Amino acid sequence: MALRPPELAVVKDDVSERNFRKIRDFNQLLFSVAPWLDGNLLEGVSLAAGATTQVTHKLGREYRGWWICGGSVNGDYPGEGASVDEKAFLALTVTGAQTVDIWVY
Repeated sequence: MALRPPELAVVKDDVSERNFRKIRDFNQLLFSVAPWLDGNLLEGVSLAAGATTQVTHKLGREYRGWWICGGSVNGDYPGEGASVDEKAFLALTVTGAQTVDIWVY
């Protein structure tokens, strides 16, 4: 088994750290320009008729926005209701029961 000089290990760690920083910086730039990319797809969300449904969005922060991207919208498009905690929930109100897919960011 051949041994590497310790200098090569240091160079490799330095390159890995620089690449990590470049990727991190790129992600920060991307999400600042297009914040809707930093989100979650919530599939099969059941919304009860005439009631506000608290949907857990799993973002770990307050949501910035949302849109319906699938499912069956019966009647009206969901509107926002009063949320208990926007860091954890998206509150939606509909007049007719629906099951939808939501992109929340």
